[in-house]
Amino acid sequence: MQRFRSIPTMLAAGLVMCLMCQPVRAGDLSDPEFRQTVADRFPGVAATDISETPLPGMWQISQSGVVGYISADGRYLFDGDMIDLEKEVNLAEAERRNWRLEKIGAVAEQDMILYEPARTRDTITVFTDVACRHCRRLHEGMDRLLEAGIRVRYLFYPLSGPDSSAFRRAQSVWCAADRKQALTRAFRGERIEADASCDNPVADQYRLAAQTMNLRGTPTIVTGDGRVLSPGLPVAAIIREATGQQSANR
Repeated sequence: MQRFRSIPTMLAAGLVMCLMCQPVRAGDLSDPEFRQTVADRFPGVAATDISETPLPGMWQISQSGVVGYISADGRYLFDGDMIDLEKEVNLAEAERRNWRLEKIGAVAEQDMILYEPARTRDTITVFTDVACRHCRRLHEGMDRLLEAGIRVRYLFYPLSGPDSSAFRRAQSVWCAADRKQALTRAFRGERIEADASCDNPVADQYRLAAQTMNLRGTPTIVTGDGRVLSPGLPVAAIIREATGQQSANR
């Protein structure tokens, strides 16, 4: 499973600056004023991004789906996951999953290409690239996914970026009269007879994937509970993961 950028990488600039400034006077993060003071040390982090955890004396600090932990006095920052051994729950991963679902949930389904099974067992959201070999193989397994009750929602993520042929082909797919047929033809490398200048969501979806969610490859598959599946998984494995036949807390 893809691991998002770590806390030290995301907050490195703020940490280096803190080494050169006066230390924050010891306090307690339960104090809103002190929580704001600590948040101000990290670029892009708000006081609301620092929250309590079940572990006394340890607080969670999150930024753009990246999760770490900080001591209540604001002195020690921990990069790593917190796991509740009794409940067998990875608390950091739970936070990351919620964040992914929140960001994807902000995209209207009318701006996705949807494949609906006769009876839905679960939904996966796929960030796809029409120039991607693994994306094509996944699409070729669409009938198996639908038969297994997997609802598929496609978002566009042309890895080569704006002004690329893959980006324009994604726009042409969206502008086609029959988007599903056009998508299948695009994966086959066939010409799409559609004007790419219609109003389309490709640029917004590209920014969501590349900039907001920092996705590194396609197809990136997000399950209904917010897990990210490894690109290139065979269809049978995707079905097992999506329908909960694997552990949800790994």
